Amino acid sequence: MYANDTTLTTSAEDPCVLEHKMNYEMNLIQSWLSANELTLNVRKTKCMLIGSQFKLSQINSDFTFKLNNTPLQRVIKHKSLGVQIDESLNWRPHIHTILKKTSAGIAISRRVSHFTPLDTRVNMYNALVMPYFNYCGAIWGNINKGLADKLQKLQNRAARILTFSNYDVRSSVLLDELGWERLEYVRLKQLAVTMYKIHNNLSPSFLRRILTNTSNEHSHNLRNSELNYYVSRPRTESAKGSLHYRGSVLWNKTPSEIRKLPSLNVYKTSFHGKYFSNTP
Repeated sequence: MYANDTTLTTSAEDPCVLEHKMNYEMNLIQSWLSANELTLNVRKTKCMLIGSQFKLSQINSDFTFKLNNTPLQRVIKHKSLGVQIDESLNWRPHIHTILKKTSAGIAISRRVSHFTPLDTRVNMYNALVMPYFNYCGAIWGNINKGLADKLQKLQNRAARILTFSNYDVRSSVLLDELGWERLEYVRLKQLAVTMYKIHNNLSPSFLRRILTNTSNEHSHNLRNSELNYYVSRPRTESAKGSLHYRGSVLWNKTPSEIRKLPSLNVYKTSFHGKYFSNTP
């Protein structure tokens, strides 16, 4: 729940069970609204099924969620707090949104680049472009190489514009000159920060429970800085891209002296994503 927007989620292996569970919860919501003399705009209420393409293809055409006996519109993507969530969690709609917005920011920087000093151009990049690259990267950071390359090409393009460099100059040289990390390292650092918060009880409780459950299986202390979280072998690419799997693998690879750092700010400055470039 956030402001006047509420998202209701549930999961099940069997579509029939899923349909029953969600419609049951929707009936409870409707009862609560009626008891409190409130109404919900059914036309603005959407539903989305998230799963593998195979499982989604097996859904019966009669499958539906209802509110007050009115079927809800099913969508294949939906924007939630600035992130485009799609039914397969491949993040293509979200990345396309990022590409569109960052391209516009880079175009603005290019138009004024010949009239401004480098530090001003960098500030414009930080204000108009980088926030879109950074926002919620720990969540959608499991994008495939094709989408990741599209984002990186835009950062490289921005570096060339800001430094007035030709294409015969390697992009890695320009990024080093500007002090920018490659975007894959930025997303990796965001994931590492998320894991540090989870491990040190600085995150919402539902995130902590993801790791608490697995660590309890092996009688570990969650706050033990030496803890290597148990990582089950993922059976699907979707599972391999989950926050739990990627975060646990990254935490286990992080040197012990980095895990033991006393504060989040110190951890942020000490963690270097380039040392973990092969981490899922």
